[in-house]
Amino acid sequence: MIRLQAQLDIDDYVALDTHVWSRPRPRAVRARIAWLLVAAWCASTLAFVWSKGGFAAPGSLPRYLAPPLAGGLFAAAGLALLLRLRPVLARWNYRAALRGPESDFLAPLTYEATAQSIAVRSARGMLERTVLVSVEETPAHLFLFFGPQSAIILPKRGQPPEALDAFRAAAQALLRPA
Repeated sequence: MIRLQAQLDIDDYVALDTHVWSRPRPRAVRARIAWLLVAAWCASTLAFVWSKGGFAAPGSLPRYLAPPLAGGLFAAAGLALLLRLRPVLARWNYRAALRGPESDFLAPLTYEATAQSIAVRSARGMLERTVLVSVEETPAHLFLFFGPQSAIILPKRGQPPEALDAFRAAAQALLRPA
């Protein structure tokens, strides 16, 4: 059995959130949603122009076309701003959700890896997983995914490298076959 001790902070949860949203699948979903929004905007703009009788003269922009164009530009700017502000909004959200002395999420945790399971224990309970979907690593964290967006967060800070390597190997042994 490999046993590690760690204490998570809000930045660890924000790192997981950022990592999940930078993975290829969520990026592809966001790209599809963006293209669907652009297609819907183009279709509604063309329908609006068609209902007004088309363009008045070649090379001129009719006045009734300005509202849909401005609306589309404001929507695109708002979406881009929201995506850029996501880490800040996530930090605020986690800070509000994890506030309070009864929160186990910021308590000291014990991580245990055996040949059969990975367990995370706190003073009030335990989470145990026997199958993992993926094991992903960043310079500061080891993420053990047991669902598309659900993971066990293991910060690397303060962990001995040989124990971390053994824990990583035990976690990779629990990966679900593809």
